[in-house]
Amino acid sequence: MATYKVIHAPGKYQDTSSYQDVLGYCMNPKKTHSKFIGGRNIDPDYAVEEMEDIAKVFGKTDRTKVRHFILSFSPNENLTSAEVSEIANQVADFYSDRHQIVFAVHEDTDHPHAHFVMNHVSFRDGRHYKGDKQDYFSLQHYIKKVLKPYGSNLTVTD
Repeated sequence: MATYKVIHAPGKYQDTSSYQDVLGYCMNPKKTHSKFIGGRNIDPDYAVEEMEDIAKVFGKTDRTKVRHFILSFSPNENLTSAEVSEIANQVADFYSDRHQIVFAVHEDTDHPHAHFVMNHVSFRDGRHYKGDKQDYFSLQHYIKKVLKPYGSNLTVTD
């Protein structure tokens, strides 16, 4: 059973070090042994700088910086880190038409899981990510479709 969780950190993702802190944690080499790291509309090696640049270009440096969510899998699903990376790659497509997004597969637990970090500022028009209920449920529906060929179901935690 796959679990989708949005990481809520009130006030935390608004400070000036948010991009560095969250992306640094998600792409930490101690957690990503096989380097299953990817992204959309961004080079993960320069993700901090590129996300900061988009926010600066559109004058959106004083609000929430990132959206951070996790997709994890139970050990009994026996998914490899490569398969979790394939899934994460597809999930990242959901936001690729408007946002920069990075994913990284963590392998430091008994179950591989993928972290996603999305820039709140759209590279298309500078609009800030709304994060409304429609988006929340649309992403869940999309993830369920991605998981179907892998025989995994989705649960959601808060």
